[in-house]
Parts: sequence; structure tokens; C-alpha cells
Amino acid sequence: MQYKYTVLTNTTIGAFMSQLDGNIVLIALPTITRKLNASAFEALWVLMGYILMTAVL
Repeated sequence: MQYKYTVLTNTTIGAFMSQLDGNIVLIALPTITRKLNASAFEALWVLMGYILMTAVL
């Protein structure tokens, strides 16, 4: 395979970005809940929406 390091690099960057995005959502969730006066159930929908879109992609 001629481009094995390119494939490895792109796969690694993709996995890293996926984890980073997930952490950003988790860190921002309390602020989103506080600023929008959302309940815990509504905040859960934000998290589930992110997980659903990640699964679709």
C-alpha cells in the first residue's frame, strides 16, 4: 500500500477530532443549560442530538 502513512494519519486525526468534539459538547452542556434555563431533560436532548448526528455521519 503506497499511502499507508497518509491513511493512518487521516484516520488518527478523524478519531481525535471526534473525541474532541464530544468533550466540547460535554464541557459546554452546563453553560447551555444555565443560559437557556433548560431542565436536565432538555439538556439531555442536546447531548442525544449530538450523539445521533455523530452516529448518522
